[in-house]
Amino acid sequence: MNYSRIGFAALGARFGALIGVFAVCGFALHNHMILNIGVKLTVGQASAYFVQWLVVGIGISLIMRQHTRLDSGRYSIQEPRCPRHC
Repeated sequence: MNYSRIGFAALGARFGALIGVFAVCGFALHNHMILNIGVKLTVGQASAYFVQWLVVGIGISLIMRQHTRLDSGRYSIQEPRCPRHC
């Protein structure tokens, strides 16, 4: 897959969705089964977890966009600039 054609926000949304599915399966469904909470509360928790992680993934990608550059179709991390005293 050529990542140079996919935007940073789309990559972050994909990462956030992956973590969101993990959070839904790991926490919301666990609470439903073990704590015997209702379906309405489970669906509310699941949607909240998923949306939160989706936003976090997009935020991470937009922050990391400042520290990456595109070299021949591949992303690479830029070295941080050293202050004067280095």
